[in-house]
Amino acid sequence: MVAIIDYRGMARHHAKRAADLLTVPAASVAYVAVELRMAIEAIAYGRLQDYIDDIPPRRLNEWQAPKVLETVACIDPGVAYTRRLMVEVDAADDEKVWVLLGEDKALSMKSLQGNYHALGNFLHTPTIGQLRSGKIINLDKQVAKCRAILEEIDSVLAIENWSFSLAIPYDFQCMREGCSSNIRRRMNAFSMQPVASAYSNVVECFECAATYDVMKDGKNAVLINPQLTYAKCQNDGCGNRLQIWHSDVRRRDDVTCHQCGATSKIVLGMSPA
Repeated sequence: MVAIIDYRGMARHHAKRAADLLTVPAASVAYVAVELRMAIEAIAYGRLQDYIDDIPPRRLNEWQAPKVLETVACIDPGVAYTRRLMVEVDAADDEKVWVLLGEDKALSMKSLQGNYHALGNFLHTPTIGQLRSGKIINLDKQVAKCRAILEEIDSVLAIENWSFSLAIPYDFQCMREGCSSNIRRRMNAFSMQPVASAYSNVVECFECAATYDVMKDGKNAVLINPQLTYAKCQNDGCGNRLQIWHSDVRRRDDVTCHQCGATSKIVLGMSPA
């Protein structure tokens, strides 16, 4: 059994160190920024750990907090939102009331990205352009920003009942030839983007980057459509119809014809309007 890492405890440790440094008048803002960034990273890694069964091992090496949260959001779009767990119980006169069991407060994606990069800016020496333009570092503003970020981190860490996720997992096998990896997403991920009478979500295979349109209709049936385009083989005399994944087009990958063996290169082209 894999041990659970206490990332929340790590986040509290770094947040406390940042708070202690902010009480020292001559303390360097850079040291405060480092502690706050590490607290944010610990919170993000804790979120990643909650979904560890849904993520391939190589993705566990990601270290930038925004990138980590983006990976988790691919599986569960609600990961960056505060969630409350409530149950309906019987009350007097046959009435029912909702009782709050706990709250899972999260750093929003916008807040995490903005704060993480702002703290990173505090760690760098001003550029030549900044100094020539007369831009002077305002330490008071930097300290105020650090205090605001610390307050937000503390509000997340103060929640007692945290890190719960109630969702139905959905698995399907990657259809790309040579991959066949298992792809797992939460069912609630398929109801975020309305498309006509159904809901759609683009799902990417973590292993080969193949993408799919996954739709859920009103009856909770799941429809999976691989994102493909088709083109004629460029080898003279072949004319075979090539099946090309959208991810290959984005990455400008080469495409091999299974009929004649010729390789075609995907390039960005222009034609007269």
